[in-house]
Amino acid sequence: MTMVFLKLVLKRAKRILSSTNWSSISHPLFITNYLKLISDKYIYTGIICLIQLSYGYSCSSFGPSFVDLKHIFNSSMNEISIVTTFNSFGYMVGSLCGLVIKHINKRLALVLSLVLMSVSVIAIPHSQHLQQLYLFFWLFGFGSGVYVNVKYVWLIDMWQEFSAPILHLAGFMFGIGHTLGPLIEKSYLTGEVLNDFHEKHGLLHKNNLTALEEHMLEVGLPEVRRQKLVTPFLICGLFHIISPILLTIIFRTRGPSRSRNVSISGNNNSNTISANTDNNSNIKDESDDQNSFQIIANNTAKTNGSVTSNEKVRKKLFETLPSQKITMIIMLAALLAFFSAGESIFFAFSATYFQYIPLKLSAGSAAQLVSMIALTFTVSRGVAILLAIRTSPQQIIAIFLSILIVSMFMLFFATNSLPLLWLSVMMMSFGYSPVYASVFAFMGRYLEFTNSLNTVMLLSANSLNLVLPGLLGTYIEVMPNIYLLTMLFCTVITNITSR
Repeated sequence: MTMVFLKLVLKRAKRILSSTNWSSISHPLFITNYLKLISDKYIYTGIICLIQLSYGYSCSSFGPSFVDLKHIFNSSMNEISIVTTFNSFGYMVGSLCGLVIKHINKRLALVLSLVLMSVSVIAIPHSQHLQQLYLFFWLFGFGSGVYVNVKYVWLIDMWQEFSAPILHLAGFMFGIGHTLGPLIEKSYLTGEVLNDFHEKHGLLHKNNLTALEEHMLEVGLPEVRRQKLVTPFLICGLFHIISPILLTIIFRTRGPSRSRNVSISGNNNSNTISANTDNNSNIKDESDDQNSFQIIANNTAKTNGSVTSNEKVRKKLFETLPSQKITMIIMLAALLAFFSAGESIFFAFSATYFQYIPLKLSAGSAAQLVSMIALTFTVSRGVAILLAIRTSPQQIIAIFLSILIVSMFMLFFATNSLPLLWLSVMMMSFGYSPVYASVFAFMGRYLEFTNSLNTVMLLSANSLNLVLPGLLGTYIEVMPNIYLLTMLFCTVITNITSR
């Protein structure tokens, strides 16, 4: 399948290069005209990967700043952790757009959702009250829900049988962005002042009490923390707004989708794809608001100089088994609910957890460790791209859930050992990374992946996030291991539902 896909890409590239008038390279419209020769799915997949990069960057910027936000608003960790609940609630409301996606301008909705996410990120450190902070996190979640709903349906619709590696590629780009956030943000974080003081000046004793007071006045005041957070959140928001600007330009310049003749056929053991770029495909005009992102493959292909008659598209397995289909959807929804809850807790509260365990890492050290977690997450997605070509999604899910269980047991013994802490959390990140995309690839293989099904799955994936963050915020300062116990519980239930 890999070789067939590469041949298709090379064939397309060869046609574009051979049809290019290189003598006009100096013409102002050369680049615009050249881009028009590139297939829509490659252009839009590239844009989605860029969005994933900035989206991962945004998501990774929140967790490390929780302790600073607690001091800025002179509140408790419980009150700050509720922002995750508001973010998840907004995400669920945004996901509901999948139920009405046929009746709205999808291009406009996507661009506006990305702009909303960018503005929300920039506004977070400027919040003067907790209610404003909750609102901005809700708005970011709402925009995320709209974007993610469109993303999964769009990619699976464009790539069909080849969607599994592409979904992991999108996740790989998210992981790269997730690595950037803590790296950029760590120099602007303060965290718990005593932890920061201990890392810079050693243990506290009578002779350095004055130094502690000066240190607290220098970095510990709420307004000082707020001003420091403005810069990384501004960088993040400006980076995030690049994608909707590019999408707007492409939507306005490319016009209707161009030709793409794809015929997909397969049996139980193989899938083949043939392409004829000389014929026009039945792709809906992108200006049509009802189907602007839906790519309809034409089932005719040119064979030996003649065009074959339309072949019936083989129904996916569970579409012919209604009762089993419902059972499968319920089990997958439960799997996503518990898995997503554990993954969200891992990334949102890891920096906070590192500052309250016996090791008491500073905010900067915790952010650096979170960045390494994100790097491992990215590497795992890269591995998953290769595995998705060679193995099935269910095998990937089984392998990486096993890694998760082992790493969580290791973390129980890592609260007093920095090397063991690094090893266990990086293994955990490696285990979390490819499962989510693999679940969607699995569904796309056996079910018709519609907007309604995608909405149900996204709602389920965020359902537990309405409850669990508040629980962690209440106890994590006095009982840090509740972070680990909650993740372990979610992972065990995920393993049960995946059988």
